[in-house]
Amino acid sequence: MIVSDEPLQDKDGDRLGIGGLADVVASLLTDPKNPKSLVVGISGSWGSGKTSIAQLVANRLDEAGNAELKVRKLEFNPWFHSGKDLLVRSLVNEIEVGLRTPEDVFHEGATALWDLGLALLTKWDPSIRKPSRPTPGAWQAKKTLERVLRDRAGSLRIVVFLDDIDRLARQEIRDLFWLLKTVADLPSIYYVLMYYREAVVTALEEFFPGRGTEYLDRIVNVPIDLPPPEAGVMQKLFIEFLGKALEKPLTTEERTQAQAVWEACLGRLVSTLRHAKRLSNAIHVTRLLRPADSFRCLLGMEGLRVLLPAVSDYVHGNRDIFRKSGVSGDQLAKLGVDPSDQPAATNLLEIVRSCLSTSGR
Repeated sequence: MIVSDEPLQDKDGDRLGIGGLADVVASLLTDPKNPKSLVVGISGSWGSGKTSIAQLVANRLDEAGNAELKVRKLEFNPWFHSGKDLLVRSLVNEIEVGLRTPEDVFHEGATALWDLGLALLTKWDPSIRKPSRPTPGAWQAKKTLERVLRDRAGSLRIVVFLDDIDRLARQEIRDLFWLLKTVADLPSIYYVLMYYREAVVTALEEFFPGRGTEYLDRIVNVPIDLPPPEAGVMQKLFIEFLGKALEKPLTTEERTQAQAVWEACLGRLVSTLRHAKRLSNAIHVTRLLRPADSFRCLLGMEGLRVLLPAVSDYVHGNRDIFRKSGVSGDQLAKLGVDPSDQPAATNLLEIVRSCLSTSGR
């Protein structure tokens, strides 16, 4: 069977102990002593659990709502809204939905919100058609919206979750953060951003050379880096995922081989749950195709293909050279392997080399 990569939906599936961090983020968003506007940035590499954290935070917010505190959650995935025009209109629409009440007390604020969005769009593209009624500029529209929220929001808190930011093109990342810089300080509206910090800073550096980190830090009030899994946890989960994928518990010999390969190389290269699940699924499929292959070779060959694809391609394209002399450190560097990962990569390659020699492939 295939091990699912779906994000967590509740705390019962929390295998990495991220529930405590979700509690902390939820408390920041609901603490009345905190500022009236807040931007929380949750950073982690791809597959590290950012979406799962967001879901757990959202669950905590559901539990936190009461007569004294009204929390409205909005989910906005900018990946679905390409282009400045659609990005602005979609985010403004989401916030406007959060402001709707049966009494329509935010009618003036909703109008000011759309005026603000229109002013931003016409600043980007003067050819955009304006409505027939007179419309204020961005500064005036924002001041009106701030006043309405300050006077009428009361205990209402709107929490906007923005996921998959690092999937955007660099121009779109710049556009999104430019938009957030404009609206992030509106009262009673909080933002929770999920991204891979390195990817975002790299994108911003392209437009603000030498100031990408500074630009991001001016917007994000509370930066949070997802902590790495505790020692031994990822190995235990990988063994568990292998058993699920293969639809049977590992034999004593298989478990011994998996632990040995993990300690030699995979433990360094498998850094996220997504890595562990993808590798387990790949081993499952390859075993169906080549059931005679040794388990150790499955771990090595699929580990190389899934975790170091550029190195795997090089090996398969230069098999004779690889069998004779392996892959040098300089070649690994050219293939994009980080120096800190090269010892693990070398150990993994030795496993693959011995398997190729034995099999004659």
